[in-house]
Amino acid sequence: MALATFGPLSPTKIAERLNMQKGSLSSVLRRLERLGLIARRRSATDDRSYTTALTPDGADLAEHLSRDRQRSVDLLFSTMDPADVGVAARGLELI
Repeated sequence: MALATFGPLSPTKIAERLNMQKGSLSSVLRRLERLGLIARRRSATDDRSYTTALTPDGADLAEHLSRDRQRSVDLLFSTMDPADVGVAARGLELI
């Protein structure tokens, strides 16, 4: 979801955004690339580095997951008193 939110990023930036070790992220990125969900592009200024971006299929999947997550959150909050929803939302913002 970091790529859907922030656009193309280097693996280092992705690891920072997801609070992951870069070494752990490398195998995840390779698998996502094999699945056709992301594409790597060499940096225009440094041949040793690259950025990672969602492919059209990856963007479609990210949108689908985002909609599913939003439906789940809406369902969860639909059973709560509106005042409690506000309290919960403020608490989540602090996290």
